[in-house]
Amino acid sequence: MKPTEESDEFVVTLNQMVDLLAKSKHTKIWEKKLRSLTAKTTLHIDDLRAQIKQMYGGMGSINDIYLQLPNGDPDYESTVQFSQLATELYRLVSRPSQNPDDDEAIVPMKEQSRRLVIVERPDGIFSIAEEYYYIFEDSGEVISEGWDQLPAEGLFETFVLARQEALTIARSR
Repeated sequence: MKPTEESDEFVVTLNQMVDLLAKSKHTKIWEKKLRSLTAKTTLHIDDLRAQIKQMYGGMGSINDIYLQLPNGDPDYESTVQFSQLATELYRLVSRPSQNPDDDEAIVPMKEQSRRLVIVERPDGIFSIAEEYYYIFEDSGEVISEGWDQLPAEGLFETFVLARQEALTIARSR
């Protein structure tokens, strides 16, 4: 992954989370996992996004981390801070890429909560991914919102070919 302002934001947030985990008891596995993500310099930004998103949701996910003091007592302050950082990290990886070609890479669909995005794979081949807009609410309060991406489909040698296909798909749906 070439360092960008976008990836730097991910790494700064991950490092803050690692610092909190390092001070806590029983979180070494998560500390190691997050630390390894900050070191993946060859990873494409979209792959890093996907790996980070996989840590969220379900039992035993990053959402379930509860920090403890070295003596085993609950560390409420650090747990709240960690949770806020985890929420911020998810927000960062869920926002649209800051790729300068975003205007051409995003193809709107008839249903406004859906769109097609042309993505370039690490091998230079292009694919089309459908995205949908989500809003998570709890008791009427918006917890999280943004675009989430379904797995990419198709293989196209050039961006132009992928965009032509995305336009055809968008018109048919």
